[in-house]
Amino acid sequence: MKEAVRRVRWAVRPASVDRRAIPAEVRSLLFVCLGNICRSPFAAVVAQRYLNERGATGVACTSAGLRPSAAGASPPEACVASARYGVSLRDHRPRAVTRALVDGCDLIVVMEREHADGLRKAYPDRYDRVILLPLFDGTARGYERYRIADPFGQSPEEYDDCYRRIQGAVGELVAEILRPRAAEGRSSSGRSRPSSRRS
Repeated sequence: MKEAVRRVRWAVRPASVDRRAIPAEVRSLLFVCLGNICRSPFAAVVAQRYLNERGATGVACTSAGLRPSAAGASPPEACVASARYGVSLRDHRPRAVTRALVDGCDLIVVMEREHADGLRKAYPDRYDRVILLPLFDGTARGYERYRIADPFGQSPEEYDDCYRRIQGAVGELVAEILRPRAAEGRSSSGRSRPSSRRS
């Protein structure tokens, strides 16, 4: 019942949660979820890979949790599922969101609206840097547009669905981050050079 009420509430959510414009210059991204053992570490590795593949090696990605898991490591189910996407979480260790991490990044990427609300309360002066990753998933509808569900403790299928969504949304996010750079490159290559001909 609680889940059904939540879905209805988010179906009529105001425009304040819509996708925000990406800053023209992004050099660092902090991916945040609750425990920092399933979603955010996976997203950070995928984002780093996509950025590196596209030549944006100067952009750094990391992750943290609002309430880091006491388990001290990613669960075996997460490690198995992430490996199917070419991501290893076996050496990952959860850590907490801190003021230093928040201040040191250009963009804070969260998995759920509740995470954004938590960051707004803890770091109101940095809330303008927070964006919601599921809004970059063009396949999501209704409440799922505002949440990539936590697969912890769920079936292998839930992990696969979570990582599939994260991979697609991160791909769109990276494309948007790199769009200004691509436009700048086209503009630079299209400039006419001064003529060396004497009049």
